[in-house]
Amino acid sequence: MVGGDRTLLLTVDQACDQLQIGRSLLLQKLYANEIPSVRVGRRRLVPTSSLEEYVEKLQAKQAADDGGA
Repeated sequence: MVGGDRTLLLTVDQACDQLQIGRSLLLQKLYANEIPSVRVGRRRLVPTSSLEEYVEKLQAKQAADDGGA
């Protein structure tokens, strides 16, 4: 059961808003499968969990890069 008002799937535009990046950059990340997405009918939707995982990977990479300097 899904609790609360949490949205599980976002449109591409909503995902752009959440990440504060442009549509073309997000589409690049989606097509490179850096951010997993799903197709529902003709729509491409982005699971919120994919965005959270992507941000965590960015933070881990930055921490590793900072630690190696």
